[in-house]
Amino acid sequence: MKARFKVGLSNIAQTAFDDEVNRQLEERSKDWYNNIDALILFTLHDEFGFGKERLKRFLYAMVNNNEKLISHYQIKDSEFVCKTKLKEIGIDVEKLNQEITTR
Repeated sequence: MKARFKVGLSNIAQTAFDDEVNRQLEERSKDWYNNIDALILFTLHDEFGFGKERLKRFLYAMVNNNEKLISHYQIKDSEFVCKTKLKEIGIDVEKLNQEITTR
């Protein structure tokens, strides 16, 4: 007869594990967004001459627009809406990125 053992964490350990994973994901997400924001702002400055105040206005507008989209569409993330709206004006972000990486 084979013994059956329940493999896994206790509820308390699983909750602690999940909390730690979520904490680390949130921390990494903040780093990722800061890096993307820095790249966007630097490009706007370097290529288009945006100064400090214009860069700040742009970043505030981008964050505000994101919050409006999330609130309006009652969604967690606005990326899908942004991609869809851009496709409506002929900009397919995924295709553009594919073109850039294959050149």
